[in-house]
Amino acid sequence: MYPRPVAEPFPPARGQRAPWSSLGADVLQALEDHFGGAVVRAETCPEGFSPAVAAVVDFANGTSAFVKAVNKNANPDSPQAYRNEADLTPRLPPGACAPALLWSYEDADWVALAFEKIAGHTPELPWRHAELDRVLLALDALATALTPSPIGAPAVATVYGFDCWREVATHTYHLRSQRQ
Repeated sequence: MYPRPVAEPFPPARGQRAPWSSLGADVLQALEDHFGGAVVRAETCPEGFSPAVAAVVDFANGTSAFVKAVNKNANPDSPQAYRNEADLTPRLPPGACAPALLWSYEDADWVALAFEKIAGHTPELPWRHAELDRVLLALDALATALTPSPIGAPAVATVYGFDCWREVATHTYHLRSQRQ
């Protein structure tokens, strides 16, 4: 199955994101209580694969966060993935170049997380060389910081049943070879 032909691009990360307006009222209230201010702006981020709300949120007190929340009825796997993320993110070492988890929430219907807001955007498709280089540098930094795993987390392939990293590495090798 490997290597994938270079001419065949990776699929875009575009699923059916839920709009910010679908966020449960109790989740919104808990979020505003935690951050100490009303939400004054929420920009839905449409890219991604989960059927969850994902938005950059600004609060009346001047703070900002990236918030994602999934309704437990939307997808049977996403709530546990969010719980895992809430458990593992605070345990990452400083060199992991990952945004900090600021808040987590769970009720009978929702699992929600808020992370530190970082600058960035979804890469253009097809990939631009400068953007690809930034992603590859970040992946290299993550591999360095997280190999071996400093927190004893199971492999993604074990938890979620897929292992795309060999494909990413092979595809990246071919892209870099073409540029040289």
